Amino acid sequence: GRMFFNILATFAEFEADLRDLHALVLALGGVTERQIANATRAFDRRDDDLARRTIDADDESDRLDEEIHELCLKILALHL
Repeated sequence: GRMFFNILATFAEFEADLRDLHALVLALGGVTERQIANATRAFDRRDDDLARRTIDADDESDRLDEEIHELCLKILALHL
């Protein structure tokens, strides 16, 4: 009885963590894709302002990368 529900709860938490990880990886991919496009555009057009904005936007990818790292550690520690 109780053990079965604990296993189900743990599995549900694992699935939720994997969904969160998936969403974060997709978000990082989108940010990275935009950064590459903006960097290429800035280079082609010699647009210093766009280049600076692209560099400044790197904070978002760093934040997502850190969230992914932390969630991976959580998954490894709690679920594997």
